[in-house]
Amino acid sequence: MKVGVIVDDITLHRWETEEIVKELKNRNIKFEIINIYSSPLDIVKRDWGIDVALARTSSATHFRLEAIKTLELDGVKVINSYDAIRRGGDKYVSLSILHHAGIPIPQTSMVASFESTVRAISKMGTPVVLKPVIGTYGRGIVRINDLERELEVLDNLQYPYLVQKYIPHKKGDFRVFVIKDEALGVIRRVAPKDEWRTNISAGGTSHKARLTSELAKIAVKASQKIGTQYAGVDIIEYNRKYYLIEINTQPDFRSFYASTGINPVKKIVDLVEEAG
Repeated sequence: MKVGVIVDDITLHRWETEEIVKELKNRNIKFEIINIYSSPLDIVKRDWGIDVALARTSSATHFRLEAIKTLELDGVKVINSYDAIRRGGDKYVSLSILHHAGIPIPQTSMVASFESTVRAISKMGTPVVLKPVIGTYGRGIVRINDLERELEVLDNLQYPYLVQKYIPHKKGDFRVFVIKDEALGVIRRVAPKDEWRTNISAGGTSHKARLTSELAKIAVKASQKIGTQYAGVDIIEYNRKYYLIEINTQPDFRSFYASTGINPVKKIVDLVEEAG
C-alpha cells in the first residue's frame, strides 16, 4: 500500500502534516506528499501511484474539492471522502443536515445580497454573526451589534454569507475531536482579550475540558451525519444547552494534542491502513 498525503501551499509545512509523515514512517508505510497546487488536474484518468489518500487541504473551496473528486474518480480511496468534505465544508448545507437530524444549531439564514442580509438581521435581531458559507480559520467572520450603525459592513461582503444569531460564549466554545464513532476528547477554546472569535488562528487559547456524555453524543452524531471518518466538531454551551456551530472535515489538531495529551494522528493513520 502507498499513501498520498494531499496538501496545498497552506498545509504543506503545517505541524499536522509533519506528524502524519512521522507516523507513516514509524509504520514503514510508503507515502508521497502531493501538493495539488503543483500541477494541473486532468480530466483523463491518471495513475497517481497511490492506493489511499489522506486529504489535508486548508478548506473545501473549489480546486481543492475538484482535486479530491479527481482522485476518487481515478480509483483512489480518500479520507475524508469528497462527499463528506463537500457537505461539511459548506456551512449552510452541513447545518441544514444537522438541524434536520435533530441537532440544535443557532438560528441561521443564508443571504446573497445586501437587501436579503438586512432583512435577515432585522428579522433575527442583533447581535448576529456573519460568516462566509465556505471558509476556515475564522477568516471573513464579523459580528454585527447595531444594524443601522454597521450597514456599511454589508457592502463589503463577498456573498453568499450566513447570518447566524450570536450566542454569548464568555467562557469559550468546545472543540470535540471525533474518530469514527468515538469522541477522543474535548478542548475549550477561549478568545483573547478584546476579541470574540475563539479560533486558535485568531489568537485564541485552548484548555482541556471535561467530555460530557451529551457533548460526545452530539459530536459523534454530527460526524456520522456528515459522513466523516474523523472530524473536529465545534459546540457552544448557553443556558445549559449545547448548540453545534460548525463541523470541520480536515481539522487541525496541534492545540488539541497540546491541551489534552491525546495525539489523534495514530488513529487517523489507523483509518488509512484500514482503507488500504
